[in-house]
Amino acid sequence: MSLFERLVEPLYVTDTRLPLSVLETQRRMYPSIAELIRSTLYPSLKDADKVAKYPGVIGIKKRLFWFYHEQPEAGTTDHDPLSTSHSNEFEVEMTITLVSYLVRQGEYSRSDITVITPYLGQLQRLRRRMETMFKIYLNDRDQEQVEALEADGPEVLEPTPRAQLAKTTLAKSIRIATVDNFQGEEAKVIVICLVRSNPQNNCGFLRTSNRINVLLSRAQHRMYIIGNANTYRGIRM
Repeated sequence: MSLFERLVEPLYVTDTRLPLSVLETQRRMYPSIAELIRSTLYPSLKDADKVAKYPGVIGIKKRLFWFYHEQPEAGTTDHDPLSTSHSNEFEVEMTITLVSYLVRQGEYSRSDITVITPYLGQLQRLRRRMETMFKIYLNDRDQEQVEALEADGPEVLEPTPRAQLAKTTLAKSIRIATVDNFQGEEAKVIVICLVRSNPQNNCGFLRTSNRINVLLSRAQHRMYIIGNANTYRGIRM
């Protein structure tokens, strides 16, 4: 249970319950994107007038689509469902291809595009592949967690120097982030790497509704999901 949940729904009747107001009108997402959380988490959510007036799509027919694949994940074993080190190399390559295509269209600047993923292991691989083609921005928390993963992991990886990262600002870069470290933020274009793809249909910690909410509610104009739909068939998203 999160701190917010404990404050508005305390475990004991003697605890102080803070007042709660529920969002009724969203001013971020294009209506078809907002429908994903309206149909699952916020059925009474309304769209502000401005979100229906976002510019049209260039280069891709739809604002929202799910790229379905069945390529298996790599990383840890199925006995470690809460690990943050899962990865999927196929999704890394598909993400790079999609981001490169979006950049070439010229409709959005690089800072308008963000790639998010539930897993730190995938973030690590995305950064190492994408930084050969683009300037990449990670916030301090993601950067610290990636460095810790590289220091503790079995692979021998040279960490990216902080001095080099300091020269890269978000205004000139493509942001990549984990879902947990992108709460409260937004981008015009969101590309999502779901990572998990296995015969057991084990989607790990993405079963929690708050993570699904963050995952699906960050995009303003466009959202593209890359993942194995079979693995996520058992959750509402």
